[in-house]
Amino acid sequence: MVVLNKDAVYPFFCVFPVMKGFHKKSSFVSKHIWLSQKERSPLLRFQALQALIYHSLGLLAFMLVKILAPGYYARQDTATPVKIGVIAMVANMALNLALIFPLKHAGLALATSLSAYLNAFLLMRHLRRDAVYVPSSGWPRLGVQVAGAALLMAGLLAWLSPELDAWNQAARWTRVVWLGGLITLGAGIYGVAVLTFGLRPRDLLDRSVRETD
Repeated sequence: MVVLNKDAVYPFFCVFPVMKGFHKKSSFVSKHIWLSQKERSPLLRFQALQALIYHSLGLLAFMLVKILAPGYYARQDTATPVKIGVIAMVANMALNLALIFPLKHAGLALATSLSAYLNAFLLMRHLRRDAVYVPSSGWPRLGVQVAGAALLMAGLLAWLSPELDAWNQAARWTRVVWLGGLITLGAGIYGVAVLTFGLRPRDLLDRSVRETD
């Protein structure tokens, strides 16, 4: 119980702001990926951008699945996560069929993200039902702190980022420096924001769970 709570804190603390930052700066990332592919059309670049955005939405779910599944393996239960994985796979196939027509290739990326959240939800529900995992009392406060800091980071990055036209016209290494600077700046803004909102490094140790377990 303690291990799952502690392990779940870190991806939420780290991956959620990455999702927000990537969503805000995915156009720059997409442009940089295609930087040396000048023969590619703007349509193909836009399609790559769509896929990046929808796939990035599932980062948190991908991490949670990796964290929650060992909660079953530790109890010698390998059947339940396999069954849940099959359900998620079937859901992924159904979502692929449902989303590929309105969203085309981006629908496949969105279907992957949504099925990952279904997988994580089902793993969590079974662990809570069996009282293997009991969320600590500090989760709501942590959620507000992390979400607030991530939104503040995304807003400031959007304000401080160069215009897309300037980005397109800049030289390759100028864009590399800009992108690296924005990533570093985003990490710094997020770190200062979570400290301002009252989150301290010791809070990530989930001490309340350790004391009540």
